[in-house]
Amino acid sequence: MNPHAHPHALVVFADIAGSTALYEQVGDIEAQQRISRCLEVVSGIIRENNGEIVKYIGDEILFYFLDCKQGITSCCEVLTAFRDHDILRESGLAMKIGFYAGPILFADRDIFGDTVNTAARMVSLAKANQVVCDKASIAGFGNAFQYRPITWLEVKGKAEPIQLCEVIWAPDDTDLTYLSPSRDLPNVSARHQWCMEFITPFETVELTHQQGSLTIGRVQPADICIDSPQVSRNHAKLVLRHRKAVLTDQSTNGTFVVNEGGDELYVHREEITLANRGVISLGLPVEENKDHQIRFVLKKAKVGRKVSSSLYSTQTT
Repeated sequence: MNPHAHPHALVVFADIAGSTALYEQVGDIEAQQRISRCLEVVSGIIRENNGEIVKYIGDEILFYFLDCKQGITSCCEVLTAFRDHDILRESGLAMKIGFYAGPILFADRDIFGDTVNTAARMVSLAKANQVVCDKASIAGFGNAFQYRPITWLEVKGKAEPIQLCEVIWAPDDTDLTYLSPSRDLPNVSARHQWCMEFITPFETVELTHQQGSLTIGRVQPADICIDSPQVSRNHAKLVLRHRKAVLTDQSTNGTFVVNEGGDELYVHREEITLANRGVISLGLPVEENKDHQIRFVLKKAKVGRKVSSSLYSTQTT
C-alpha cells in the first residue's frame, strides 16, 4: 500500500484499565471474556460515530476520526457507557483515553507520525475514567466541550511544551475539584529564558528546555564528565521540568545533593528536584569530594551550551 497523508485527524488511544487485577481475581478465561465484551461494545460506539479502528494492541484500541468534534464526542460516550451500560458497568473494568489532533500518515493499514506518538503519550498520562488531551486539540470548539487544564508537558521533539487538559465528560461529577472556566495555567514560554548552569572545575555546562537533557558520567559521550573512580560511566541524567532541574541517578554508588539552605541528600536509582542553587557530588559525600563537585545555579539563559569556564572559584564561593 502506497503511503499517503491526511492533513488533520483526531487520533485516539483507548486503553482498558484494571485488567491485570481482574485476571488475578477471576482467572484468565473469565477475564478475557469480560475484556472482549468491553472491546466489542466500545468498538461499536466508535463505528457508530464514524470512527475508523486501526488496530487492537492487547487491551488497547487505536482509532481516528476525520471529524475531530465527532471524535471527542465519541470519547465522552465511551466513558459514559462504562458508567451506564450493563455489560461495561458489571465488568469490573474501566477505560482511560488520550487523544491528539494533527496530520497522520497512512501506510500498510496503519497510521504513523508525530500525531500518533503524541496521542500515545496522552493515554499514558490518563487515569481510569479519564480523557486526556492537549488544549489545542479541544479549545477550538467553543462551549461544545468542558475541559480543565492540568499542567504543561515537555514532549520530546517539540520546540514548545504543550498544555495538558482533562475533558470533563460527566459535567455533573461532584468528585471533580472545581476549576473556574476562565482559569488557565500560566503561559510557560517565559521559562525558556532560563537555564541551569552546572559548574565543574573545568567547564560550565548549560541545560535549557530546548536541549531536553544532559548526561553525567565518567567518560564521554557524557555531557558532563567527572573523571573519578567513584563515578559510573552513565552516572546520572538531568532534565528541566517547569523551571526546575531534576536529577535521576542511575549509578552504582549513588549521588549526594545539597540544595542551598538544606541538608545533604543521598539519591540512588531515583530522582530528586534541584533547588535554584546547590552542589552535586557523585559517589561520595560532598565533604569527601571537594575536587570533583558540580555546583549548579538557575539563571538567565545564554546562547550556546558549553562555555569555557574560569568561574568555578568566583561564582560558587
